[in-house]
Amino acid sequence: MKAQRYWLMAPLLALALLWGTAAHAAEFAIRDVETHLSDQVYVMDAHVDYDFSKSALEALSNGVPLTLKLDINVNRERSWWLPDQTVASLEQLYQLNYHALSHTYLVRNLNSGALYVYPTQESAIESLGDIHNFPLLDANLIKSGEHYDLEMHIKLDIEHLPSPLKLIAYITPDWHLSSDWSTWSLKP
Repeated sequence: MKAQRYWLMAPLLALALLWGTAAHAAEFAIRDVETHLSDQVYVMDAHVDYDFSKSALEALSNGVPLTLKLDINVNRERSWWLPDQTVASLEQLYQLNYHALSHTYLVRNLNSGALYVYPTQESAIESLGDIHNFPLLDANLIKSGEHYDLEMHIKLDIEHLPSPLKLIAYITPDWHLSSDWSTWSLKP
């Protein structure tokens, strides 16, 4: 009876170990976040380090577009007994694609439609990581004397993958790429 339990547990343990090692193989990190006021709008500068998995980069090289989803919340800090209040919530989508005919990489801002062309995969990924003057919210939404935080998270959006690959991405740790939620103070 004991031997049967071990046979049942061995595949689960192997799967857990595989999941744990693959999940840490590649990840994203948000750093160097700064905010400032520009023409009565709070804007943000940040840098994202992208460490794509081998599977994701291979798919990109074979023409599969990768969509990245940046979630941003601006929260007003309240009393210790009340939860923070969300003042603004933003979702920004970027798409990274390889154009085989011209051998170039395309970065498209899916919210604005802006398209940028890069000669190499490295330059395209580097440009995705540089966020400059990203508008967060109107200064009129900020009350003086209050403290506000900016929290961010970025992930590879599996929902935008082609259907045959989407199923594989759901069950394969190589495709679960994201950053941790990070928090910074909103500074004028």
